[in-house]
Amino acid sequence: HEMEDGEIDITFHVRQVQCGELEETYGTGATVWPASMVLLKYMENIATNRQLNNCGDCKGFFEGKTVADLGSGTGLTSVAAALFGASLIICS
Repeated sequence: HEMEDGEIDITFHVRQVQCGELEETYGTGATVWPASMVLLKYMENIATNRQLNNCGDCKGFFEGKTVADLGSGTGLTSVAAALFGASLIICS
């Protein structure tokens, strides 16, 4: 959502049911790893920080860009890139 002052307001929540690798789980690809959460916060910061974007009324760093998300597991960072305005996302 774009707010009246031009800021971007995007919210989504992640819920993960913890299961161990040895307890009939779906494997490592179905796990949201702590590093993914750190990357999401970093992406949020660069997508919404006007000083980093070096523009007064831009929609965000990812707007219209191509993003390659390699080894993406659950694809959570790909979803975030789409929400932040990336025009093409390659997810593997």
